[in-house]
Amino acid sequence: MTAYLARRFLLSLLTLWVIITLTFVLMHAIPGDPFMSEARISPQAMENLRRYYGLDRPLLVQYGRYLANLARGDLGRSLRSEVRDINQIIADGLPISALLGAEALIVAVLGGITLGVLAALGHNRVPDHLSMGTAIVGISVPGFILATLLIDVFAVRLGILPVATWGTWKHTVMPAFSLALAPLAYLARLTRSSMLEELGQDYVKAAVARGLSRPRVIVGHALRNALLPVITVLGPLTAGILTGSFIIEYIFGIPGIGKIFVLSISDRDYPLILSGAVVYSVLLLATNFLVDVAYSLVDPRIRVLGRAR
Repeated sequence: MTAYLARRFLLSLLTLWVIITLTFVLMHAIPGDPFMSEARISPQAMENLRRYYGLDRPLLVQYGRYLANLARGDLGRSLRSEVRDINQIIADGLPISALLGAEALIVAVLGGITLGVLAALGHNRVPDHLSMGTAIVGISVPGFILATLLIDVFAVRLGILPVATWGTWKHTVMPAFSLALAPLAYLARLTRSSMLEELGQDYVKAAVARGLSRPRVIVGHALRNALLPVITVLGPLTAGILTGSFIIEYIFGIPGIGKIFVLSISDRDYPLILSGAVVYSVLLLATNFLVDVAYSLVDPRIRVLGRAR
C-alpha cells in the first residue's frame, strides 16, 4: 500500500511539471505582450519594464528561472495587479475560494448520495421520480444561469440574501448552491444506479435471509459498495467545482483566486497565469491522491493488492 501511494505521489509531481511546462509554452505562444495595451507608455519605458520583469530574456532562461523560484516557494511578482506579490495574492484569496469550494462539495456529496439512495429505495415510485427530476434539472441548468436566477429571486425580489461580495455565511449560500447543483445531480444519478445494482446482488439477499435488519443491510452492505463509484468520480467532480468557481466568483463579486486568475488571462499577466495553473493543479492532484487513499480504505481489496505487490 505504501509503495502504491509513493508511486502515485511521484506521478502527481510529474503531472504537475507537465502542466507547468505546457502552460508556459502555450502562454508565450499567444501573440502579444502584457504591456501592449498601455498606449501611454513610451517604447523606452516599455523596454525598461520588459527588462525589469525579465521578459527580454530567452524563453528557456525565463522557464528555468521560474522553476527555480517555484522550488523555493516563490511564485513571483504580478505584472498588472495592485498587489505585486503573488504569494500574498494567493494567501488572501485562496482561503475564500477553498471555503466556497468545500461548502459546494459538501452540499453536492451529501445531497447527491441522499437523493440517490432515496431514489433507489423508492424505485419507480414518488421518491424516485422526485429525486431524478431534481437531478435532471441540476444537469440541464448551467451554474451561471442558476446564479442569476438565485440572485433575482432571493436577493432582488425576496431580499433575504445579500446580492454579492463576501462576509457572513449568508454570502456563501447562493454561490455554493450554484456550484453544487450540477455535481449533486450527477452524484444522485450515479448513486441511484449503483445502489440498484447492489440491492440486487446475492450477498444482499443472503444478508436479509440471515435476519439482518433492513437499515443494517442497506447502510453496512449495499451502500458501502455502492459508494465505490462515487468515490472514484470525486476527483473530476472537485475539478469541475474548482474551475466552475471562476465564473461564479466573478458573478457574485467574491474576492477569491478564481476571479483574480480570470482577470490575469485578459491582462496577459504571465506570472499570475502560471501561478493559477500551479495552485489549481496542486489542489486537483492532492484531491485525486486523497481519493485514492479513501478508495483503499473503503475497498479492502486494494490494500491486499498493494501488499501483494
